[in-house]
Amino acid sequence: AEFSSELNNLGVRVGALEKKVSNTKIDAELLTGYQKFDSKDNNGASDFNYRLRLHLSAPVTDTISFNARLQGNNKFGEGRTGTGSEVGVTRAYITAKNVIGIDNVYLGRQSLATGRYLLWAQTENMDGIKVVENFGSKTTATAFYLNNNALTSGTVKPGAARGLNVDYVFNKGFEMNAGYASVDDVNNIAGQTKFWNVGASYELSKGWNLLGEYVESNADTDSKAYAAQLSYNWKSGKRQKGFYSWEKTVNPLIAHDQAVSFSYFNAEANSLAGFGNGDFKTLNSGAGVPSTEGWKGYMFSYTNMVAKNVLFDLRYYDVKSKTSD
Repeated sequence: AEFSSELNNLGVRVGALEKKVSNTKIDAELLTGYQKFDSKDNNGASDFNYRLRLHLSAPVTDTISFNARLQGNNKFGEGRTGTGSEVGVTRAYITAKNVIGIDNVYLGRQSLATGRYLLWAQTENMDGIKVVENFGSKTTATAFYLNNNALTSGTVKPGAARGLNVDYVFNKGFEMNAGYASVDDVNNIAGQTKFWNVGASYELSKGWNLLGEYVESNADTDSKAYAAQLSYNWKSGKRQKGFYSWEKTVNPLIAHDQAVSFSYFNAEANSLAGFGNGDFKTLNSGAGVPSTEGWKGYMFSYTNMVAKNVLFDLRYYDVKSKTSD
């Protein structure tokens, strides 16, 4: 009885701590892959690689939460310090809902993805602020001022990106987006380069989806880019709103969900800022095409959820320079 009040207080404090700990979520994501290049520069080079991500999310209040991601990637057989080895905190940001009348405010190191993801689909290392506001059930506006600490254009500082994108949903099967942005020091062009983009996605019938996006910059030459994608999911009939692989063509919670997609892309040398869909923005280097030449080509993918949260992904690319053989 002498210590009953102290024990009761301790029980309250422990209970509060357990509640906070139980609300903090940590999960992991492992990607392993094999790739082989058949090009004059890479001459059939191939490698096995992996990427490990640890995700953390924790509520701070009812309207504020914290999210972080630790990521490491490398090639198998190269140890901890081989070429391409990298470990770092690629996301660390606060999300605030209903702040001064704004639906969502994201502050810190985060991702940026808007529209169909041809111009904007940077998964990490974007430092700054992003604001998302819904106007009714059909219109969503995303404004941002972000500095990309993962991408350095040439030998100059990482480019700061600022812009606005607006999405409008006509119905559950058809939506469009339009956006404007300016980015510093793109492709060694001093100062700001301005970009305009417009895109759309349309569900032809259940499981069949067609989408595309067009981008143009104010560069004096080689300023246009466009891409289109046709996909078919015959298991779940998933609605596809953006380019694969930023947006998967299958539902990760449905075992044996399957889909195929075909994409065509055509990008002139000064048309994109380097923040777009991962498949498109890295293909020129994988195929040995310098970014100063521009590139075009297509991609075919087959995706299968062999089990819940276990994804098998097969892709084939054919990429060519726009200015040389």
